[in-house]
Amino acid sequence: MRLPAHIKPFPSAPLQRPFKLFGSGFEVKLSSSLTMLPDTVVWAAAGMSLQQAIEACGPEYGPAINAFKRAAMATHRLSSTTLANFRRLFFGAPVLAHLPRKPTQEELLSSIPSGNAWEILHDTMNEAPGSDLYDYVQRLAELEALSDRIRNLFVQGGDSQANELLWQEIGHPELYWAQFKLPIRTILVLDATLKAIAGVERKRTPSSEKIGDSNASPVLALMADGRKPLGHWLVQQEESIDCSSLDQLSGKLGDIDRDRLADWSSERHLLGPKKASALLKKLGGAVDVDLEMRRYRNARFFSFLIDFVISATDGVPPKWPEAQAMVRNRYRELLGPSIPA
Repeated sequence: MRLPAHIKPFPSAPLQRPFKLFGSGFEVKLSSSLTMLPDTVVWAAAGMSLQQAIEACGPEYGPAINAFKRAAMATHRLSSTTLANFRRLFFGAPVLAHLPRKPTQEELLSSIPSGNAWEILHDTMNEAPGSDLYDYVQRLAELEALSDRIRNLFVQGGDSQANELLWQEIGHPELYWAQFKLPIRTILVLDATLKAIAGVERKRTPSSEKIGDSNASPVLALMADGRKPLGHWLVQQEESIDCSSLDQLSGKLGDIDRDRLADWSSERHLLGPKKASALLKKLGGAVDVDLEMRRYRNARFFSFLIDFVISATDGVPPKWPEAQAMVRNRYRELLGPSIPA
């Protein structure tokens, strides 16, 4: 049994220069040749670790997870009360559903599946109707399993079979990305990530709409020309309260001045999740805070992917608008065949 936080990751994705927006020390840590570690994804999208994301579910979750980690690492014997509490909090997870009301430590530990990070997360999640998160985790778990099958074929000397399986499942992303001087390791994980997100968005889009149209795709709208993703997100907040400029938005917000909004809009500085949430709450009932925070995380994550492209490019890196167009155009391709000119 292994926990996602304790699985030895693949080598980090190679970078030619440090990230600018996401910090010079930031690494793109991988869990397979096709996927990033959950901690990398959660921090890039939400500005917190996987542990912090679990703790945000409620005050009881953090202590329960910490106790379980100590048990898993064989450093602590859990009390019957702690075991019963863990079972109560996480009973919805399919792999724990068979446990008795007061499981032993051995029963609890043996119920957690072995596997890669995304596979473990998927197996311990409950499918929530209408939840993008479950679908996204499921797709990344499938990619991890695919990476394992391909690696095993290579180990067994089946190079041609491995390559055939790889291209059959993910296509030929190098035909698009190689022109931008990105290494193949970066191409594989970047394209697989975009494909997973596109698959979830396509599933949520009514069949009557053109998925490749930025009017129908919230993600494409965040990467339209003229602004960076978080700049587009801020414009959406302006429009929600009938403002037409950052000056007007600043006036509505009171203690958030126009210069700070401009820094966030241009992404000279990264808008953090706490400040984004505080900004939304100041808008009162004009916005759905939970919905807008999901959109914020989308904007932040695509800003990360654009920053990743710039940091990973060999030679002279693209400027931000060029890298944003590269990510946007590839994402539009991955959404499907109904693509307007």
